[in-house]
Amino acid sequence: MRDQAIAVVIALYNGGEFIADALDSVAAQTSQPASVIVVDDGSSDNGPAIVEGIARTRDITLVRKEHGGQSSARNVGISHATHH
Repeated sequence: MRDQAIAVVIALYNGGEFIADALDSVAAQTSQPASVIVVDDGSSDNGPAIVEGIARTRDITLVRKEHGGQSSARNVGISHATHH
């Protein structure tokens, strides 16, 4: 069951090694979020490609931006959330 009050925002910066596990953890939660937004904060690794691959089978939005830090990435993600 999706909880219409939950939007998950994940800031991603060169975290390709961890992003699949993070998204799997979100998918394993009892209360499912209404939306999952991953904000690529200018990564130079394969993290965004991993997210794109997972998004083919799950409802995940990938937003890309220039590197600006975790706070700015979270703020961009929140601005894309319709459930906040």
